[in-house]
Amino acid sequence: MNKLALSAAISAIVAAPAFAADYTSVATSGTAANPMASIVVQAGANTSVFYVDNGSGTASNTTTPAIQLVKDGGWTFDFTNPAAVTFTGNIAYGDYKTQTNVTGTPTIDGRQTFVGVNQAFSGVGTFDAGTNTFTYSTFNSTVNGGGASVQTQTSSSCSNGQTSTLGKVCASFATATPAWEGLALSFVFSAGKDSFNGTLTGTDTSGSGLSANTTTINWQIAGTAVAAPAVPVPAAAWLFGSGLIGLAGARRRFIKI
Repeated sequence: MNKLALSAAISAIVAAPAFAADYTSVATSGTAANPMASIVVQAGANTSVFYVDNGSGTASNTTTPAIQLVKDGGWTFDFTNPAAVTFTGNIAYGDYKTQTNVTGTPTIDGRQTFVGVNQAFSGVGTFDAGTNTFTYSTFNSTVNGGGASVQTQTSSSCSNGQTSTLGKVCASFATATPAWEGLALSFVFSAGKDSFNGTLTGTDTSGSGLSANTTTINWQIAGTAVAAPAVPVPAAAWLFGSGLIGLAGARRRFIKI
């Protein structure tokens, strides 16, 4: 192999940024100062949805304060092709409750209780090497259509707020069910891709009548690589390559003697 070919081969290896990495993460809904900022509900009626503390009881109580959810999760990204980065992710909610209040005639209140919940995501996004930003977006406009995520739970139940004339403000879910209709991700990675942070937005379109609503849930995500991502080629490769080039030259000189 001549010097030019060997040098080109080494440069190609060093330039290759492809690797896959696993990350642990913490997802935070809203902020401690303003936990309700993470949930926005659009509806024809005056509808509010918020997380409530598990210890707040089962009775309908619109005075229960909203809480901030801080949950663990896990993510994988394959950066082999920056234009098509395959990813998987999840947020492990665990046990929690939500309170839904619809102001109408009459006022409807409903409480959903979930046990052992996990929200899972997967898809193909893009990575901008100039800004180290990963992005992904998808949306299914069908009401109760799901498609952007799958939710699993040990159990779920709905209490209060059910009426035959105005529909149900909540319902119980099967063990595994399509969940959010929309999902948007924007994660900025460190230079070595050993950590990332950014936002996750989930859109849930559901219900009918007074309780029909589109709920947008925003999360702040911070992730850390489980193990340091594979470095394409260590700095020592340059020394090794230079040695090979020197040996190749020496061999030619030896043959000419």
